Amino acid sequence: MIRFLLFYRLDWCERHPSLMLALLAGLICLGGAIDPSAPL
Repeated sequence: MIRFLLFYRLDWCERHPSLMLALLAGLICLGGAIDPSAPL
């Protein structure tokens, strides 16, 4: 089950790379807002 979910997630990332990049950018910006000392 976990392996299936991991495979599905990887397949989803390959199908929607722009959404994945946007999500990563959002997480990085959010992390920078929470911890200003962290490099962007």
